[in-house]
Amino acid sequence: AIPVWKIAPALIYGNSVVWKPATETAVTASKIAECFHDAGFPAGVLNMVVGSGSTIGQGIASHPGIHGLTFTGSNEVGKQVGQSALKRGAKYQLEMGGKNPIIIAADADLDLAVEATISGGLRSTGQKCTATSRVIVVRDVYETFKEKLLEKVKSLKVGDGMDASTWLGPCANEKQLETVLSYIKKGKEE
Repeated sequence: AIPVWKIAPALIYGNSVVWKPATETAVTASKIAECFHDAGFPAGVLNMVVGSGSTIGQGIASHPGIHGLTFTGSNEVGKQVGQSALKRGAKYQLEMGGKNPIIIAADADLDLAVEATISGGLRSTGQKCTATSRVIVVRDVYETFKEKLLEKVKSLKVGDGMDASTWLGPCANEKQLETVLSYIKKGKEE
């Protein structure tokens, strides 16, 4: 969704777009690019380049023919993108390191809040920058919410991402798995 949110306004305002998706999302990205092609967009209006961020992304960020950049991702990489754009006077917008909370108030519909928490935090195995990463619960409903949340999470089917009955599939790569395991460890320690 985020690339489309960014691509659409750029195109509407008459810009050509060079899109470098995360390598882990290349298949989905190519399907989105295919939709633009099938809709009749002229060649060269939306361009997608797949490859490593350190090579392709840095090349885009420092290219003198690219006058505006938008980046969604980590703080570390975002700083590099911003500095590259700043050096040459390009416009840039950065969305980095989101820590998206969901807040459960005392008058919340707790069943709905559980569904929103699980969907926000665990859909796509939590591998989205918009994934819920913190749950803030008012003390009055904490225990009830926690019980409902744990019960629902235990019912999720974990397994092969290609199996339609699987709710929670695998991590995209080993680095992502290590990140998930580090958060589990941190949660237990806290």
